Amino acid sequence: MQSEALRALREWCPTVSVGVMTADLMSLGRELSIIENEGVKLLHIDVMDGCFCPMMTVGPPFIKGIRTSLLKDVHLMIDEPVSKIPDYVAAGADIVTVHVESTRHIHRAVQQLAGMKNVNEPDRGILRGVALNPGTPLDTLEPLLSEIDIVVLLAINPGW
Repeated sequence: MQSEALRALREWCPTVSVGVMTADLMSLGRELSIIENEGVKLLHIDVMDGCFCPMMTVGPPFIKGIRTSLLKDVHLMIDEPVSKIPDYVAAGADIVTVHVESTRHIHRAVQQLAGMKNVNEPDRGILRGVALNPGTPLDTLEPLLSEIDIVVLLAINPGW
């Protein structure tokens, strides 16, 4: 069964998920209004933990604090995300992408997302994505393809 979010995302294709980390966070509401008025549908939030990648960014409280009609596209660049995924979903993530390289149990992470409710729109569902670092072979995706909605291929290593 295809979720409402996946149907919408396919309708919008091609589309761009605009990154929030380059915004002026002191004027975030105004900056979100600008991109909403331009027809952007997705807000990309890079979550880095300082372990999986060398930089640190934001966590669930930041995601929860973003007031927008845009779908929140949360890219988890964090080590062993399985225990942390519920916090990001509870904070309002509409799309959650985890790195294949970040956990020994990527199937568990993806399957966990399948059973979670979207707090913004319960009927919409959570879109499940996986990301690959530049050096990771594409065939790593094969066993996951029936369980994911999105694939993110990084052009650079996380954090750089």
